[in-house]
Amino acid sequence: MTAATTEAIPDHSPQVSSLSSYSLLLRDGTRHKLRSAPVAPQAGAHGSEFVVYTDGSCLRNGKHSARAGIGVFFGMFDPRNASEPLPGIRQTSQRAEIAAIVLALLIIINDAHLGQQTVFRICSDSMYAISSFTKWHIVWALNGWRHANGSPVEDQDLIEKGVMLARALPAQLVYTHVPAHYGIEGNEQADQLAIQGAKDNN
Repeated sequence: MTAATTEAIPDHSPQVSSLSSYSLLLRDGTRHKLRSAPVAPQAGAHGSEFVVYTDGSCLRNGKHSARAGIGVFFGMFDPRNASEPLPGIRQTSQRAEIAAIVLALLIIINDAHLGQQTVFRICSDSMYAISSFTKWHIVWALNGWRHANGSPVEDQDLIEKGVMLARALPAQLVYTHVPAHYGIEGNEQADQLAIQGAKDNN
């Protein structure tokens, strides 16, 4: 059984959630927002490790007319790159983020050429999706897939599928959280693939 671990890309700020408000007070009294680019791994093979970026997108998120898409980025011009509409009735950005990771795992498992890799790193800007696959699913399963307030856990089907696929992976799986829209190539490429998937969702 493969163990999944998680880590965060350092962003040189007090905490990731405060990046947009982190600023420097200049001599003239004005503030300048700091957006130092974090060091993130490039998509593709790096020795025995393979890095994949995933993302989800939802047009008109939260509305009845919402349409979502998923993107998986293995590298520039890689034929395994995927851009797909999110299937099913529930169309949300959260479900799309989770579905993108599930699709990445499916592609990895079904690709014989990736069999020599010993570590797979899935990079996502969704901490919710990463936490769902690495820790929250354990508590939710013990609670009958319900939150502490008794409400059912949404996207249980995809979370259970992702956990099952991760356990079937014959290699170490590492989830890495990266900040969204920060100029990280892999994240930006996955984002564009997800947006296209949402646009193709009729």
